[in-house]
Amino acid sequence: MGLFATNITLHVQTPIAVGEVERISGTLMWYCPPFLCPPFGGWKPYPEVPVDIYIDGKKYTTVTTDGNGNFQVDVYLSEGIHTIEAEYPGSWKDSPASATETVQVMSLQEYNQYVTNQAIQWGLAGFAAVMVLGLLLKERY
Repeated sequence: MGLFATNITLHVQTPIAVGEVERISGTLMWYCPPFLCPPFGGWKPYPEVPVDIYIDGKKYTTVTTDGNGNFQVDVYLSEGIHTIEAEYPGSWKDSPASATETVQVMSLQEYNQYVTNQAIQWGLAGFAAVMVLGLLLKERY
């Protein structure tokens, strides 16, 4: 364990359809203590360091963070549930960090049904909100 704490965030889109690109992205930060970053210290982007990307427990690639501590990689995944992990191994001066997310990859038919169901649910929720608002306004005036 190094002197400084690190934190990594990981972002994925889920669910997706087979054949769609999954963009794995995230940010690596390090904690700058008050004696280095007066007066209060704080979390700072960690630029130009390696982040290992694992898919289902197997190393997929290593990416390098940009000047803002951000990283990304695009992948194609097979149908099913996949575990994505981003890992910063740490160094003598800072601690390791990792984050894990799960991605569901659906067949095209399943995905189309999912999107349709979401649209129906959001449509019904919006309709219900308008109806409640209408009732509240009617009682008030």
